[in-house]
Amino acid sequence: MLELAVLGLLVDNDLHGYELRKRLGELLGQRLSISFGSLYPALGRLEAAGLVKAVTSRPATRRPAAPMSGSLVGELAAFRAQRRESSVGGRGARGKKVYGITEGGRQRLREMLADPDVSDDREFLVRVAFCHHLAPADRLALFERRRDALAAPWRRRRDRRTGHHLPALAARARHRGPRGRHRLARPAHRR
Repeated sequence: MLELAVLGLLVDNDLHGYELRKRLGELLGQRLSISFGSLYPALGRLEAAGLVKAVTSRPATRRPAAPMSGSLVGELAAFRAQRRESSVGGRGARGKKVYGITEGGRQRLREMLADPDVSDDREFLVRVAFCHHLAPADRLALFERRRDALAAPWRRRRDRRTGHHLPALAARARHRGPRGRHRLARPAHRR
């Protein structure tokens, strides 16, 4: 599900890890928040598979050096402040790695969106968020498969009540041998 969401977000824009996490939080909500500890390994796997690439590395924005004051004490204080900012609370000299999707990633996204298994509720919600990347016929097929998957338990209950399941039982009994046939001979609705 995480890889589907990351690929879906990167189709529209190239993003760095922090922005990806922020948008994933907006997409998935608070209950399914993604930590950096799971996001960056997923990005690493996607990059190793050739589905995502590092587009650029944005340098961190640095403040301009303090103007020379002519005072040795003032320049030393400015130097210490810059050093403290870069090591403790600031971003330092490290830039942000920006990720973009590759053509292989676009193909994998289409495959994941068109996957016939629609039983996972959380993954289906992510698919709905990015189904605009599918062709209209594929989008319709996705929703029809979901409808059928949601209706299947109801149909099984209905068929058991109305007796429509008897042909299926007969087919199973042929595979089970004589013991299965004896079960079929009993009345279907004993309660």
